[in-house]
Amino acid sequence: MDNNSWIYFVRDISQLQEKLRSTLSDHHYKSLRQAQTNSNQRLNQKIKGSQKRKFELLSKHTNRESTQRPTGHNSKTVINLSSRTLAPNEATLLAKGLNYIPTQNKIPRDDFVSAIEKGLQQLTPGGNVDYIRHQISDILIKAPKQKPNITQEERTAIKNLCSDNTITIAPADKGRAAVILEKNKFNQLVNDMLNNTTYRQITKDPTPKLEREFRAKLKALQNSNEIDIQLYRKLNTTHPRAPYARATIKVHKNPIKARLLICSRGTVHYYTAQYLTKLLTPLGKTSKSYVKDSAEFCNKIKDILGTAQLISYDVIDLFTNIPREESLDIIRQKLNSGQHPLNTAMKPDSIISLLDSCMHSTYFTWGDDIYKQLHGLPMGSPLSPLISEIHMTEFENKALAASPIKPMCWFRKVDDTFVALTKTDNPQSLLDHLNTQNNRIQFTMEQECNKTIPFLDVLISKRNDKLLTSVYRKPTHSDQYMNYHSNQPNRIKRGIISTLTKRALQISSINLSEEINHLKTAFTTQNQYPPQLVERKISKTLNPVNKTRATRPDHPNIYI
Repeated sequence: MDNNSWIYFVRDISQLQEKLRSTLSDHHYKSLRQAQTNSNQRLNQKIKGSQKRKFELLSKHTNRESTQRPTGHNSKTVINLSSRTLAPNEATLLAKGLNYIPTQNKIPRDDFVSAIEKGLQQLTPGGNVDYIRHQISDILIKAPKQKPNITQEERTAIKNLCSDNTITIAPADKGRAAVILEKNKFNQLVNDMLNNTTYRQITKDPTPKLEREFRAKLKALQNSNEIDIQLYRKLNTTHPRAPYARATIKVHKNPIKARLLICSRGTVHYYTAQYLTKLLTPLGKTSKSYVKDSAEFCNKIKDILGTAQLISYDVIDLFTNIPREESLDIIRQKLNSGQHPLNTAMKPDSIISLLDSCMHSTYFTWGDDIYKQLHGLPMGSPLSPLISEIHMTEFENKALAASPIKPMCWFRKVDDTFVALTKTDNPQSLLDHLNTQNNRIQFTMEQECNKTIPFLDVLISKRNDKLLTSVYRKPTHSDQYMNYHSNQPNRIKRGIISTLTKRALQISSINLSEEINHLKTAFTTQNQYPPQLVERKISKTLNPVNKTRATRPDHPNIYI
């Protein structure tokens, strides 16, 4: 029924109701309407019951099929390097991904309330906040039980894997695979990294001392009117914790190695590092080599001739080798020059003082032990990528100015550099020149192979004296993103489809259809997304329709 037919239908019904109201007495008219309402309710309940029975039968049939179908995992999603033989239900569970979240038997109401309470405290105290608090509690109490998204056999597998003290399960450094190792082997890989010249074990947790000193520094800035009370509260971390490390496994290396990742959220300097990163971002975008993302990189290289030599120079362990004092001097010079005005009342010396505190906080915990990073920038700090960008911009400007070889182009993203040289240039000579500039900043080199070279997530290919681009995946890539049945918001799952489709559209000057087909297969097969959802989201992303959202002035936006 189209819109016009529906309008006429509603109008006819209204006219019939008016005729009945004028013909029948009020008593008979009300009795008739009540009988009609009861009939509609019975019909509604009958239809709901029928649909519920069909759904239950379908669910039983689906569950029966799911237990009989192949596990669907491959060697790229589950890498077992231990002596333990994984049971089929254990392998199936791990193949879902280490980011897979099972549904819970009951909603953790206390966790929800404690998490929401912090946000409520920022609202104006009063009855409205109490009303919101009671409404949230009421919703949590009445919330229906979630349907399980793993089988009972997989729940058993979780218990068995967690109770096995001889193995460790860690994520792969590249590709999102689950890596199973003997615990002794895993600990040895981490200890090999911690016992080198980059780290030193310390005996005392410096968090309380750092908190006192940094709070005094922020208070002095407030007293001098360089920051206001709101900014002071934003930068001051209450009840800070120590940064902690976790390890991923570099399965693409031979022999395999561990890589440390530091989480600094909620630490003494975390919120200040976030603020300074946003404040100083303009200083990191001044270089001609700066590349915002893969899409901008593809746009920058489209006019480069395909006759050039394509080289990639990568910095070894960038963050742990950036000189701190030299970086602070570079930033101080930029602030004092006045060429990049910042939106702050703080003096350059005060900004440098805050930077110094953040950059020298390089300790972290690993288990019960505490370690300190001896040189370089703190891993896990929001500031480190920006300071690395600022330092590397200064480094490459000086190095290229003094280089006997002048590249046709030089583009860099953090520690990865894409370079085009003429046919007569010697890439090894440029590498040797770069590695003599600073004994801590050392590069490796990768040359094009079969007229192709990867950079970031882009594969650059030479064809007919032109550079063409397509999406690049490393050999260890597992096509594992987020399993559709994981207990996470559907908007995030839909967003992953849209994001990867946009990336394909922005990067691929060739092989776009092959990339789209690859995404469809990866989502439906490896990540168990409904094919209709994948088709719909990809189609909407490839063919966007501009829609003007209607506004309703009588219903203003509500922010909580």
